[in-house]
Amino acid sequence: MSEMLSGKGLWATTEERAKQAIQQAPLMGATHVLAKVGDTFKYQGAWRTRYYSYATPMRQRISAAGLVPMAWIFMRMLHPEEEARLVLRAFADGYQGVILDVEDQCEGKADEARRLVDFALLHGVDPYRVYNCSFPNIYGHAGLPYRELNELCKGGLMPMAYAIFYVSDTTVPPAEQAHTVIDKWTYAQYEDFYGSLSYKPPMYPVLGPFHETPELRLLTAAEFRPWLDRLAAHEPTFFSVYASHVIDPGLYPLIRDFRLGETSGDATVITQKMWAAPLGGIVLRASPGGAPSGAVPYGERLLVMEKSQVGAQDWYRVRRADDTEGWVGAELLATQPPGPYPDPGPEEGFPPGWLRYVWPVAHNVNLRSDTDDSSPASLIGQVGQRARLRLLDEAQRRTGRASLGVFGPWFRVQVEPGGPEGYVPACWVQAPPDLRVATARAEHYGININPDPPSPDRDPHRLPTAEELRGVGWVRFVFRDSALPDLTTEQSFTYYGDIIDRYRAAGTKTLLILNWESFWGHGPWDHGNWPGYVRDFGDYVRGVAHRFRGRVAAYQIWNEGDNPDSPQVSIYVEPETYAPILLGAARAIKEEDPEALVVFGGLCRSALQNAEYVEQTRAAMHGEWPVDAVGMHPYGQYPAGVGEIPHLTRWGLLHRFLADATQGLPDMPIWITEIGVPIRDASLADDRDYHWEEIAEYLRQVYGEVEQHYRERVPVVFWFAWSNKMEGAGIVDTRDDPKEPIYRAYFETVRGVV
Repeated sequence: MSEMLSGKGLWATTEERAKQAIQQAPLMGATHVLAKVGDTFKYQGAWRTRYYSYATPMRQRISAAGLVPMAWIFMRMLHPEEEARLVLRAFADGYQGVILDVEDQCEGKADEARRLVDFALLHGVDPYRVYNCSFPNIYGHAGLPYRELNELCKGGLMPMAYAIFYVSDTTVPPAEQAHTVIDKWTYAQYEDFYGSLSYKPPMYPVLGPFHETPELRLLTAAEFRPWLDRLAAHEPTFFSVYASHVIDPGLYPLIRDFRLGETSGDATVITQKMWAAPLGGIVLRASPGGAPSGAVPYGERLLVMEKSQVGAQDWYRVRRADDTEGWVGAELLATQPPGPYPDPGPEEGFPPGWLRYVWPVAHNVNLRSDTDDSSPASLIGQVGQRARLRLLDEAQRRTGRASLGVFGPWFRVQVEPGGPEGYVPACWVQAPPDLRVATARAEHYGININPDPPSPDRDPHRLPTAEELRGVGWVRFVFRDSALPDLTTEQSFTYYGDIIDRYRAAGTKTLLILNWESFWGHGPWDHGNWPGYVRDFGDYVRGVAHRFRGRVAAYQIWNEGDNPDSPQVSIYVEPETYAPILLGAARAIKEEDPEALVVFGGLCRSALQNAEYVEQTRAAMHGEWPVDAVGMHPYGQYPAGVGEIPHLTRWGLLHRFLADATQGLPDMPIWITEIGVPIRDASLADDRDYHWEEIAEYLRQVYGEVEQHYRERVPVVFWFAWSNKMEGAGIVDTRDDPKEPIYRAYFETVRGVV
């Protein structure tokens, strides 16, 4: 069941055309502007997914004009999770709905569509605000993932009922064109196809008043009127017109005067939205006053389906976003969003190492009257991820940290401030590390820098001075000999060697990355002959290790070579291919500089996938293992209790990632060679109001987590990065000025100011 749209929409394809649409809207009676906010495009040979920088201010501009802002995204299903992030970003920016434009590029991509759907729903996207825009002749595009997307696009179907299905010099009368496209395709095929599915979304056609081939020709008012007549016969409550730049002004009065259908009298029309009001959530019941059947957390939006009265008590039948239903007492619902969890106030003091508060790991954790989770009868309510829960049992406060994440134990808690008491399973709650029991050790801390020399086509960041890095144990960077054609190898040795020596004299070690940017060779990833490259790369590494003997403390061989999905970032190598690369390089380093460490290339997938890649590589090395540590990049792994930051999708909890990594590789130290918050939009990355405080807290908690629980197993953690010129992830901005408070947080953490 979906909320019905009501009104008229106008599509826009660019920033300027969205501005144009805002001006056109009142002339044609449009109530909604549908602005394009993202796409996946090809850049330097690689496909990249991008959220447009103008999308945020455009939403504000549309709203300020008194119009409803809706976003649309051209889908390619090449990187489903990245495209799902565009949806999340659009909603975060305040767009009221998101439309997925699904065309021929998505043909045959049912699996990718399922990944998109799963990711979006997992991250809390409301499916009743997502729409599928695709072809009107569904059966002519059987390879498109209509079925798969129906789980996510419950807001409605927006078929492209365009005149472009006929050539610009067609002799077919406009009325016959409209009859075919609107009646036979758009509505008839919709009724047949979606009538067989478990969910039938509302229908909101999109009209396109132009022909496209062999040349663009806009429809006149006389040609467009039959299209509106055919549409009127179906009484849509909402339709839209594509697009602001291809509408003849003579059509404005026709669109403005079009009479919409009524949004009433149909069982699929939702007339009311309400929200769960109690801090502890509410219990859903199978019938008014009946047995518990489920629970809902504080603040969740519910769609009211039916009202009933039992005695003096009013009850509502409500539906959640996942389509589950139940009955709720009217007094437990609010007619307006209640907002975030109230501020519970300052935390009470407690001895170091004790556990005073916990937070749910998942978005929704059931609160129960006892520790029996086998029946709904014990349900009291449900708590969301931002709820602070105070432990009530003193023994649990003293020893509870050992139970976090463990199946079996339960905590007796109270929802703060002043909420109900109940029980939650210890495996589903978390707590940040107690920084008071962590003692800073400089050799644990590192930072990624990019010390490329300046050139006409490069504007590298300012390098931190040795004094600035006082207390920082390590710097990490790529020896980019092959990537700097304006330097000879000898000049690279001199240039990078001066940097290495300057930091070394001040007590800061270097982890030097050697990869394809160091030695391109004949490029076997394009031309084959990996054995030849392995031999030549080993010889090259030998020369580097000989030159930097006693000066470089550690070498990392390759970087993110386990990532097959980002050719613009790394060159993927199978474990069986990486094994001889690593072995040849490690042998050369150990022979030339026995004191230097060898670090396995930074792995960037899940902890279990990382461990599997390492073990497959080790097996291919047939017993020889000249490796001192394994580098990993746990981006998106959050310390417990830290809220999600835009641009850094929450993939999981850092302590669970590190537990899996250290248990999966019990004999190997794990180095975190990259972790941080990349913000690839430079204007946002340099904006001091854009989540700098949250990033600073994330940084502190990352190091605190490692210090408290994994110091011996994870001896080095490199923050990414020094400068915003490195993926917008710096502690200094693109002008090389410190990004307070992130800059301060990093150095206070390094120097033991807790």
